[in-house]
Amino acid sequence: MKRLQTRFPASIRCMLFVFGIFLTSVVWPLLSSAQEQPTLKATVPAIWYGELNLKIAVLRLEFHVTQGEDGKYTGKMISLDQGNIAVPLDSFAINDQTMSFAIRKVQIQFEGKLSANKKMASGTFKQLGKDYPFSLALVEPDPEMRHTQTWTGRMKAGAQKFDFQFRYFEKEGSDTKLKLDSFTENDFDRVATIAQDGTTITIAIPSTQAKIVGKLNDKSDQIDGKWLQRGGEFKIILRKIPLEQTRDPKANRPQTPNPSLRNPPKYKTTELTIENKLADLKLVGSLLVPDGKGPFPVVVLITGSGPQDRDETIFSHKPFYVIADHLAKRGVASFRFDERGVGESTGDFSTATSKDFANDVEAIVEHLKTIPKLNPQKIILMGHSEGGIIAPMIAANRDDIAGVVMLAGPGVPGFDIVMNQTRLISAAAGADATDLDYQEFFLKLVLEDKLAKDQLVQLVTTKYKNKLSDEEKQMLPVAIENMKSQFKSPWFKYFLNHDPRPDLRKIKIPVLNMVGSKDLQVDPNLNMPEIKRALAEAGNKHTTSVILPNLNHLFQECETGEPSEYAKIEQTFAPAALDVISNWLTKQFGAELTNQ
Repeated sequence: MKRLQTRFPASIRCMLFVFGIFLTSVVWPLLSSAQEQPTLKATVPAIWYGELNLKIAVLRLEFHVTQGEDGKYTGKMISLDQGNIAVPLDSFAINDQTMSFAIRKVQIQFEGKLSANKKMASGTFKQLGKDYPFSLALVEPDPEMRHTQTWTGRMKAGAQKFDFQFRYFEKEGSDTKLKLDSFTENDFDRVATIAQDGTTITIAIPSTQAKIVGKLNDKSDQIDGKWLQRGGEFKIILRKIPLEQTRDPKANRPQTPNPSLRNPPKYKTTELTIENKLADLKLVGSLLVPDGKGPFPVVVLITGSGPQDRDETIFSHKPFYVIADHLAKRGVASFRFDERGVGESTGDFSTATSKDFANDVEAIVEHLKTIPKLNPQKIILMGHSEGGIIAPMIAANRDDIAGVVMLAGPGVPGFDIVMNQTRLISAAAGADATDLDYQEFFLKLVLEDKLAKDQLVQLVTTKYKNKLSDEEKQMLPVAIENMKSQFKSPWFKYFLNHDPRPDLRKIKIPVLNMVGSKDLQVDPNLNMPEIKRALAEAGNKHTTSVILPNLNHLFQECETGEPSEYAKIEQTFAPAALDVISNWLTKQFGAELTNQ
């Protein structure tokens, strides 16, 4: 499985794509103490898992049990394959040798013998006069099993489309584990296996008797193959995505739209495929058009850095979907799309720069101008983070863009952004002044790329010889080499040197420039003044700049603004920020907006 594995240097984790702008973070190794293996007593509350083979189907069952102070157990059985139905246990008993439980409502009984280590129970599952062999295993967290990869795919089977992901777990000396999450079917954590023979990958899902057989590409980031199940054969493409874009099956994201037949949205969603002939690729995305005659203003949503899907998914949040839904309900159309090489779009993401992404957006603008229900004179570009660089880049050189919305858009070159955000985030995480100065010194040397690796090592170890341990000194050359190689990507070199201010000085159309006060990635104190100054130099009389209190880089209400909060916060996009956007659009293009 070497070709599918991703290894990160043990000494310094220096690059992390976190939604929108490039986040660098220098993290020195931490030594963790060994942990004892959990015992049965230490695992209460406990989860026991088993697969019940009914011949015609295999049901995955979980038993969540808790032992009270009186020694008695309470709990429930959850059927993962029946909509996560939870049924209370009437009784549950366990001792040194046996386990038993009963659910009178559905006439279920189980009696089994415990293994010597008390982590497995094997016996007979009885229901409605029928007996089935059944085994339960104690589910124990394994701190050494690391989630290292996520692969996503969409499959069309007849009229249905299935949206799913595979999460890939590794542990030194152990078999790889896979978990399948089917979001279309609301079916999560289904166990899968993976095998590789040369470039041929086989993924099997035992409980459904399905498998995927495909070819791994040369970059080890895409598998082209077929989904095989019960005689059916369906084309499938799996693409590797950044870990932070993994959707958490257990995450609560109340703002994510959930259209249903009972409560259909007051807009129409159409999937479009738009060709960028210059780059020889196709961009696939979702067009949301409000009910009514139109023509409607249309917003093109432009994602931030890193491979992003149309929803700008991060930690199960879908901010662009939330924004698009909000706008459609207020009479504004929108188009959001998978970036080149991501999701259903074709092309090569790895070789592209911000300028290439701008060319993709220009192809989209040309296509949207041909759609009857959209107003070709009211096309607005809305970019988040790096997208806040791309939107002005396009508007500065075209006369058919009506407005620009910058969501946490940079106002200074990428070099300054990286240096500033690294210090702010490390300081918020508790680094002291000495650590911050060292980190800044080290990072600046690597980014400037004026010294050879050996010279860098010598300079750093000499200046900070009393700070670095012997182990860190040994690891330093590997870390520097890794950082240098990653910083030499076409995208990063372009980003470091690109100054957004010359583009801003050319823009005279309406601009909304908004950022959160606790944004540690695009610091409002560094960027907002420069954006306002550049727009003023353009003679632009139609600008609105807003710093929203207590919002982070994702426009979530937050405590500190640290990226570590992004996944923990249930809110995807603050309602106050959504209102600023829609109210501004109403003010600027209000003749055609109608609240719904």
